[in-house]
Formats: sequence, structure tokens, C-alpha cells
Amino acid sequence: MDNFAVIILAAGKSSRLGHPKQLVEINGESLLVRQCKVALSITKHVYCVLGYEANLLKPLLISLPVTLVANPLWQQGMSSSISVAIKCLPEAIKHVMIVLVDQWQINKSILTPLINTSFDNKCNIVTSSCSRNKNIEANHKSQSYRPSEQRIGPPSIFPKKYFSELSLLSGEKGAKALMMKQIDQVIKVNLPEAFIDLDTTNDLSKLRDVYPE
Repeated sequence: MDNFAVIILAAGKSSRLGHPKQLVEINGESLLVRQCKVALSITKHVYCVLGYEANLLKPLLISLPVTLVANPLWQQGMSSSISVAIKCLPEAIKHVMIVLVDQWQINKSILTPLINTSFDNKCNIVTSSCSRNKNIEANHKSQSYRPSEQRIGPPSIFPKKYFSELSLLSGEKGAKALMMKQIDQVIKVNLPEAFIDLDTTNDLSKLRDVYPE
């Protein structure tokens, strides 16, 4: 995995949750540390992007061999974090996987099919996907929405030929716009665990059902 890097996006304010999701603990370990350890189980090239409360979070990672990336423009959205991290990658990196700090159900074994698919299709974007939840379908208001549509999103793996475009991203939607633009080059891997994240107090309650304090 010498040519493979992982970028962990951990720069946001967690405004909907009301306190930093990076500090939410599972079995006595913060999500921030947990995600970095998952990434380190895959590759030694791990880049963690910090923004909001960076000085509070940095000490948690002092013992881990990860590269900390400061995003002073974190308020501009996820794309700014991707952009600043991509610009830090060494020339030797050929593929990068983008992961969110709050994807608390992912681990190495869950990510392995995604990584293996990327190795077998080195020129393609490989992304997580899942069918939309029926409750989401019932409440969706858009006239253009199709119930059969699949959700796609991180973790996503990009080959180097897309690094330049990733470095120019802007806005809050991260790399999804790039994937939609290149949809014929995107391979989807069913990974429903990737779509269980931590944005709201309700999400936190679901996490605590699995991992009580």
C-alpha cells in the first residue's frame, strides 16, 4: 500500500449535533482516533484534516503516525478539506480514499471490498453505495427523484488522474459533483455501513444503542 493514501475529513463544527462529533467516544476511544487507526490499518499514508477546534483535537493524535492537515477555510465546506489535503499528497501516491470522521461503522474488513475493487480497476473511481431507505423515499419531495436511485458517497477511492480536479473543489458537497460528472467512470460497491453517520442527536442515540457509554 505504498502508493495508497487515506484522507480523513474531520474539520467540521458538528453544528447539528451541538458538540464536536470528533470527540464522541466508542469504548473509551474518540471517533477521531478510531478513524485514524482504521486508516492506519490500511496504509501508512494517512492524512487527517482538522479545522474547527483544531487545537483541542491535535493532542489526541500526537501518538499516531498521521499527517495533520490544517484547513483554515473549513467553514466553506467539505470540498475545502479535500482540496487542501490533496495538495499535501506526495508525488508517489497513485490512489486516495476519502473517509468521513463520523462513519462510525466502517472498519478494515468492511472497506476491503472497496479497496480490492479499486486495485482491480485502477483507472476508475470506486465509491460506496446503497439503496435508499424506504422512509427516505416516502418523505422525499423532489419530483425528479426516482425510488430506484442508489445513494453514493464516501468512502470513495480516486486514482491520481483525478487529483487535480479534487484539488479545485469548492462548496459543501465534497467530491460528489466530480463523481456525478464522471459517472460512467464510477464503480459502485454496496457498503450500507458507510451511510450510517453522526450528524444529529438522534444519530447519537442510535450509536449509543450499539455502544452504550
